[in-house]
Amino acid sequence: GGVYYGHRPEGSMHRYLDANPHDGNGTDVAGLGTVDAGGWTQTLLSTQPATVTVG
Repeated sequence: GGVYYGHRPEGSMHRYLDANPHDGNGTDVAGLGTVDAGGWTQTLLSTQPATVTVG
């Protein structure tokens, strides 16, 4: 699957998992919780493929 991060206007960062990122359908996107509740100030976030485990 694909892991996505969402930054909200109040400064929080949230993580999401798309079970099938290639299907063009958002019904299989699940929230995985808050990474940081506030104070997230970074403007660039990078990740490395095949390094995320969910469980």
